[in-house]
Amino acid sequence: MATVIATAKDNGGTLHAHVGDELLVRLPEAPGTGFRWQIDVSPVNLSLRHDAFDPIGSGVGGQGTRTFAFHAQSSGSAQLGLKRWREWEGDKSVAERFDAAVHVD
Repeated sequence: MATVIATAKDNGGTLHAHVGDELLVRLPEAPGTGFRWQIDVSPVNLSLRHDAFDPIGSGVGGQGTRTFAFHAQSSGSAQLGLKRWREWEGDKSVAERFDAAVHVD
């Protein structure tokens, strides 16, 4: 089992993993602003293990990194979509998106 790590620089690209691998998507977030990352489109060949926020320092706005941890459970290709938004304001508040094709062997 390997760990595949994706960051904002992988937006729009293709992520490659093998069945049994862990896929981590790490994106910058400042939840104090109300904008948080959330799954918009989840591939059927991945299962979400957890998502967590890791703060950086103690500055205003609570800057840090949101990490989504997925398990590659079956082979195939699908699309992964995440959005940074204010959930209570709906899709009009989407400030940023992360989209990647996911190919699992």
